[in-house]
Order: sequence, then structure tokens, then C-alpha cells
Amino acid sequence: MKKIVMRRRAVFASLVVASLVSIAVLMFSAMRRGGILPVEGVLLALFLVMLPWLVIGFWNAVVGLLLMRFFRDPAAAVNPLLKDEHPNAPLTTSIAILVCLGNEEIEGVARSVEIMLEDLLHKGVLPHFHLYLLSDSSWDDIIDQEEEALPPR
Repeated sequence: MKKIVMRRRAVFASLVVASLVSIAVLMFSAMRRGGILPVEGVLLALFLVMLPWLVIGFWNAVVGLLLMRFFRDPAAAVNPLLKDEHPNAPLTTSIAILVCLGNEEIEGVARSVEIMLEDLLHKGVLPHFHLYLLSDSSWDDIIDQEEEALPPR
């Protein structure tokens, strides 16, 4: 299993590096015609700083699309430990549900959380889940709404 993981990482790294080099060369060759002005040099540097995140995100999306398209169980294809897991096996761990908010209207969020908790209760697994509200709100009226709508459980 370790060889498979290392092979996957090597293929992914190769795709990322090849894409980075190709795109960087293309951008540089497009900009060097007529010389690169200092402002253009700054833009090129900023482009090269952001490029790895764009390329990694692109290849993650491509790999995810291929996994979802060609594998019956994409999660098990990525994580071989899930192949042995029975879908109806009882939960034995504690799971945190994080609700992250920041100065936003709470009604829609509260309704979605209630629906999710009702579904977990209906399935009989609610005791394994713990709800946490992570609020970055700074407006007093929004904070009051959050505390009223999502009281501590």
C-alpha cells in the first residue's frame, strides 16, 4: 500500500511541476517581447507566486473528477482502509460538526443545522455528534441572533 501511495504522489507531483514549468515559460516568453518593464516584472513575480496554488487546485479537481467518474466508490479508491468498512457499521467515534459564521444572517444557517440534526436523530446517531458554533461576528445584533438561534447544546 505504501508503494501505491508513493506512486500516486509522484504522478501528482510530476503533473504539478510539469504544468508549473510550462505555464511559467509560456508567460515569460509572452512578456519578454519588447523587454520587461519593472511593473511587468512585479506582475510576473506575483503571477509565479500564485501559480502553484492554481495548478495544484486544477490537478486536484481533475483527479477528483476522474475518481468520481470511473470508480464506483471514490473514497475507497483513495483510502484503501475504507474498503473494509461496512456502510452500515455502527459509529464508535465522536464527530464534531462545525458551523462557521461571520456577520451573516442566521435564519438560513439555523434551519439547515436543524434539518441536519433532525436527520441524525432520526438515524439514531445523534449522540455521536457534537455541534460547535464558531463565530467571527463583530456586529452586536448578529451576535445576539446567533446566540438565540443556535443555543449551546
